[in-house]
Amino acid sequence: MKNVTQIIKTSYFYIVIAVSMLFVGSGIGMLFNTALQYYFFPMAERGGYSQCTQEPPMYYLSDKGCMNGATTEEQQATLNNLIRDYETWKTQNSGEACFSAQRQKSIVDALTMLFVASPILILHIFLLKKQKAE
Repeated sequence: MKNVTQIIKTSYFYIVIAVSMLFVGSGIGMLFNTALQYYFFPMAERGGYSQCTQEPPMYYLSDKGCMNGATTEEQQATLNNLIRDYETWKTQNSGEACFSAQRQKSIVDALTMLFVASPILILHIFLLKKQKAE
């Protein structure tokens, strides 16, 4: 019975270590990928974030005088709010601001993976070495 328990414990440690190593490797890879795209291949970064290159259709609403004769004052105020919201969206979701936000999100994801997986990996390697010494 002790031998079966020992095998299960050892298998558990090896599985957790392997999964943790995958997450650590993935986090390091994401950081390396982000750094390469930012410093050496900026055009690759520009093509990678689809949110930063798409705009919702606004048709003729950008021409603020297009509906003056056909709309009520309330509708015109709603259209003006829509245009203002669109301009705000455009500044936040296009250009360098969008790419910077996406880059920071990618770095945060990678660091989170590293900060969670590294202690688990180190702890289980330590526990496995301790078990092997017994």
